[in-house]
Amino acid sequence: MKQSAAAVDFNYLLLDYYKKLKISEKELAVILMIYHLQQKNNTLITNEMLALKMSMDAKEIDQVFSRLLERGYISFEETPSGEIYTSIDFLVEKLYEYFTKEIVKDNSNPVSKDMEAKINHLYDEFEKAFKRSLFPAEIDRIDEWIRSGYSVEIIEYALKDSVMKNEISIRLIDRNLKNLKKEKDNFSEGFTMTDSKVSDEETQRNIELLKEDWTKNG
Repeated sequence: MKQSAAAVDFNYLLLDYYKKLKISEKELAVILMIYHLQQKNNTLITNEMLALKMSMDAKEIDQVFSRLLERGYISFEETPSGEIYTSIDFLVEKLYEYFTKEIVKDNSNPVSKDMEAKINHLYDEFEKAFKRSLFPAEIDRIDEWIRSGYSVEIIEYALKDSVMKNEISIRLIDRNLKNLKKEKDNFSEGFTMTDSKVSDEETQRNIELLKEDWTKNG
């Protein structure tokens, strides 16, 4: 693909990547309406305005609007003159970022269908554990782990360990991954795990994972 991200229509990018961004169809409809109203020179777009333009009832629009605000896909910003306006700039940046990644991927080492399915399943597992949709920053962190060489299985193991400890957070999972990597390095170098802080039972559970080739993504 030789087309630059800036030249691609927003609607096209949104429809192409909304699933990857974990945006529901109802959220998609609200975003498309916000963008449509922006193109008609409306600056401050509220849930009340959306209720006048859409078939969804006001309560449902309120809920969708709140979820999008919480995830950062829409926001209220202020101009230097003090005027408040509705922004989707963060969402636009995320869409262009995914588009750019696709270009690089298409021209280098495409992710296999099997690997893509594993990654999507991984996202689903995180959402089940967190009991909510993932924030964009969390999706980026998971993608970064995979790019760094952590296998999907290792990440799933770190997630399950976090759930077992009832301390579910990206920070804790990141720490679990680093600890597993350190233990794997020690194992590879012939060190014992006697001084490790993990229990014997955890060590036995980890042993096969630690033997994996960390350069392979799944």
